[in-house]
Amino acid sequence: MTESNSRSFRDYVEEELDSFLQEQKISLGSEKDILKIDLHCHDKNSDNPSERLGRILGIPETWLKTEDLLTCLENSKTSALTITNHNNARSCWDLLDKGYDILPAAEFTCTLPGSGFSIHVLTYGFTPREEAKLNSLRTNLYRFLSYCREIDLLTIWAHPLYFYPNTFSPKAVEELEHMATLFSHFEVINGQRNSWQNLITKNWLDSFDEENIDRIAARNGVNIHNLNSNPYSTVMVGGSDDHMGLFAGSTGTYVHVDKLNEKLKSSSISEVVLQGLKNGNVAPYGFYTEENKMSITFLELFYMIVGNMKDPGLLRMLMHQGSRNEKLLGFFLTNGIGELRRHKFTMQFLKTFHNAIHGKGPDFWTQAFVKKTTRPLLSEIENIAKAKQKGTAVYVKETKDSLRTLFTQLSGQVISKGAANIRALNKNSDLEQFKLQDLLDKIELPANLRTIFGENPPGSNAASDLNINIGGLFDRLSFPALASFIIGGVNFTSTKVLHDNRPFLDHFARENNIQTPVKRMLWLTDTFNDKNGIAISLKNYHEVICRQNLPIDILVCHETLDSSDHLIVSKPIGTYPIPLYREQNVRIPDIMDIHEIFKAGNYDRVICSTELLMGAVGIYLKKCFNVEAYFFLHTDWLSFASTTLKLSQQNLKRLTRFSRMFYQNFDKLIALNSDHEKWLTSSKINVDPKKVTVTKHWLNSEFYSGEKKGGEKYINRLPNEKVLLFVGRISEEKGISDFPEILKIIREKCGPCKVVFVGSGPAKDKISLQLTNAVFIDWVEQKELASIYHMADFLIFPSRFDTFGRVVLEALSCGCPVAAYNEKGPADIIVDGISGILRKKKRELAEEVARILNDEHLHIRMRRDAVKRAGLFNRDNIIEDFLNSTGLEEALENTHEIISY
Repeated sequence: MTESNSRSFRDYVEEELDSFLQEQKISLGSEKDILKIDLHCHDKNSDNPSERLGRILGIPETWLKTEDLLTCLENSKTSALTITNHNNARSCWDLLDKGYDILPAAEFTCTLPGSGFSIHVLTYGFTPREEAKLNSLRTNLYRFLSYCREIDLLTIWAHPLYFYPNTFSPKAVEELEHMATLFSHFEVINGQRNSWQNLITKNWLDSFDEENIDRIAARNGVNIHNLNSNPYSTVMVGGSDDHMGLFAGSTGTYVHVDKLNEKLKSSSISEVVLQGLKNGNVAPYGFYTEENKMSITFLELFYMIVGNMKDPGLLRMLMHQGSRNEKLLGFFLTNGIGELRRHKFTMQFLKTFHNAIHGKGPDFWTQAFVKKTTRPLLSEIENIAKAKQKGTAVYVKETKDSLRTLFTQLSGQVISKGAANIRALNKNSDLEQFKLQDLLDKIELPANLRTIFGENPPGSNAASDLNINIGGLFDRLSFPALASFIIGGVNFTSTKVLHDNRPFLDHFARENNIQTPVKRMLWLTDTFNDKNGIAISLKNYHEVICRQNLPIDILVCHETLDSSDHLIVSKPIGTYPIPLYREQNVRIPDIMDIHEIFKAGNYDRVICSTELLMGAVGIYLKKCFNVEAYFFLHTDWLSFASTTLKLSQQNLKRLTRFSRMFYQNFDKLIALNSDHEKWLTSSKINVDPKKVTVTKHWLNSEFYSGEKKGGEKYINRLPNEKVLLFVGRISEEKGISDFPEILKIIREKCGPCKVVFVGSGPAKDKISLQLTNAVFIDWVEQKELASIYHMADFLIFPSRFDTFGRVVLEALSCGCPVAAYNEKGPADIIVDGISGILRKKKRELAEEVARILNDEHLHIRMRRDAVKRAGLFNRDNIIEDFLNSTGLEEALENTHEIISY
C-alpha cells in the first residue's frame, strides 16, 4: 500500500500517531487514577555503548548525572521513577540507598539462539541478586524470558523494529514474528526512533491474533506459555529513550490503577505502578522523534564528548574488533576533538549552546565581549533558551529554526571571507593564469607523519611537496567555519541515525501490507536556465514531468530563478565565476536548505546531473537519508581535462582515480553512449555493469523535417554555395581547432562553402582570425535554430568530447546530415553512410563530406535518411526506460496520457 500525493506522508504518519495516542488515553478513563512514568531513560551508568564506534573510542553513551535526569523527569511531571541503563541497575540501587522510591529496571541486550539476532529487553522489578542472574542468561533469550516468567518480572520489548543486525531479509521478518510471540508488552512509542518506525510497529502488532500467534509458535517449535504469562495479549507502552536529560518524561506511559489513592496508603508508587503495568491497563503518550529533536540530542552529546572524552589510545583502537573504516573514523574524531579543544572561542560557543538547550541564555559577559558579527548568533541562542520554557513541541521547532539561521549566518561569514581572499588574490595575480595542473600535482597526503604535522624530514622537497600541517590547518580555521561544520555535522548525523534502518523498514512495511510513502525522486542540478546541452535536456525532462505529473522534482541551485511546478529553486550561499569556463558560475549550495527540502518532500531517491558541488550534495543525501542515488553523466571531464586544461598523463590518471571514487558512490549510473558505458565498467572506473545503463535524449517539437523558413535572416547564401554549420560552445574541447583544416580540404574538393558558427565560447576570437569570412551567430532560440539547420548542407561536429551531442540529433531531425568523429555520442546517433559520416581522422572525414556534397542524389537521400534516423529517438520510450532505470516504473501505471510529437 502506498500513500497518495493528496497529503504528505509525514502528515499522514503524525495524524495516525496522534489519533492512536488520543484513543489510548481516552480508553483509560478518569485521570485521577493515572500514574505517569517514563519507562525508558538513561544516565551515566549506561557506560557500555551498544554502538561499536563508541566502544572503539572508549566512551559511554552519556555522561548525564543521575540528579540531572531526575530533574528532567520532575520537570516533565512524571509521578513514578525508573532508570533503564544498559545491562545494569546501578543507578536504581544508588537511589534506593538514598531513600528514593524507584522501580528497579535495566535494558538488557539479549540474543535469540541460533539466529544471530539481538534485541533490547526492558526488565522491571528485580533484586540485585536477580540482576546478576539475568545478565548471565541474556545470551539466550529463551532462558532469559523463562527466568523472568518464573520469578514474575515484567518484560517489555524495546523498539521492536530496531535490532542487531538491522538488515532486511525474509529471515529477519520471520524472526521478528517469532520474537513478537514471546512478549505481551511492547514499546510502541520510542522517543528516539522516527515516527514512521513507531507507526509501523503499532500497525504490525495490531495484525496479531490468537490464530497467528499459535501458527508462528508452532512453526518455531516453542512453547510460548513457558516464556510469557499472557502471550495473546498486546500491551503497548512508551518511553523517551533519553540519554541527555533533555526529553526524559516527554514520552512515556500512563498507567491506570483502580482506587489509586487507597493502594498508595499501603504500597509504594513503584510497587503500584509495576502491578498496573503487569495488568496492562496502560496507554503510551508523548512526543515521538524526528530529525530536529535528534539534532538537539546530538549537539548535547557532542558537547559532552568534547568536554569529557579521554584519549582512547592508538594501539587499543588498532587492536579493536571494529572495521577498518570505524577505526579510521575513530582516529580522525579523536584528533579532531583534540584540536577543537584548542579553539577557545568555539569551545565557548559550545558551552553557551549547551546552556541554551537547557534553558539558560548567554550571560552578561558573553554578550558584552563578543564581536559585532557574532551578536546575531547570540540572539538566536537566546531564542533557543527561551523556547525551552514553551513545551517540547515548540522547543524543538524553534530550536530547529534557530539552528538553520545559525548555520546560514556562519556559512555566509565563511563564504564572504573566502570571496574576500579571492578578490585579494585577483588584485595580485591573474586568475586566468590559474593552472589546475599545479594544484593536482600537490593534492596528496604525505605518508610521513612528521610531514603531516609540519616538519620537513630528510628527502622531502618543501618547494614541490604539499606540506600539510594538520595542527597549523586547525589553528587557521575560523570560528564560523568550525561552528558551521559542527552544526552541519550534527544535522547529518542525527538524520543518518534515524534513517539507518530505512531499507529494512520499507521492506518490512511492504511485506506486512503497511502504508508506505509514494516513491519520489529529487533531481539535483546547478544548471537549468543556462545556455548548454545539460540545461536544454533538463528542461525537456521538466516539461514531461509536469505534463505527466511524474513523482520527480528538479532542484536547481540558482540565485535568480523562481520555483514552479516540479521545479524547486534553492538559493546558493555564494556564486562565483569559473576562470576557465566563464559561461558557467560555481554556485555554493546551501546544504541545510536542500536537506530540509529533501526531508519535507518525503523523497526516497536522488539523481544528480552535475558533478562537483551538487554531485557531493547527492552523495550527502544518499548517506544521510539512506536512499538510492543515481548519476546522469552528461559530460566527459577526462576529455575536457585533456583537451582544454592540457593536463599531464600523471594528472589525468589522478583525475581518473578521483572519478572512480566519485562514481562508485552511486547505485546506478546513466550514460549517454556505449563508449562511456565501457569506460565506466572498465578496470579504470570498475563499476559493476549491472549498475550502468545507457539512455538517449529527445528533441523539442521545434525540430522537424519539411520546409522551415526564417534562416535567411541569418545566412546570406550565394548560388551554388554550400553551407557548413557548427553549433555549440566554440572551445577547444569541441574540437574547434580541427575545423580550419577540415574546411580547407572540403573547399579544395567541392568549391565555395559558407561557414556558419552558432554559439559562443573562449575560442571564438581565435577561430574568427583563422576563418575571416565565417558567419558568427550568437545563441538563438530553438525555433530559430531549426531554421538555420534547414539551410545547412552539413553539420560539421569535430568534438571527441560530447557524451551525446544534442546538436547532432537536432541537425538530423531537420534533414541536415552530420559529419563527426566515430566516438562517444555521435557514434551511437549517426548511421555511417546513411544519415551522416563517421570517421576516425579529420582528413578522412573532410574527404567524405566533399564526396557527398558533390553527389546531389546521394546528398538528397542522406537528408531524407537523417530525418528517419532522428525519428527513432522517441521521447515516450526514453522516458519509460528512464523511469525503469530509477525504480519509478510504478509511475507509468499512474500516467493518464503521454502526448507524442
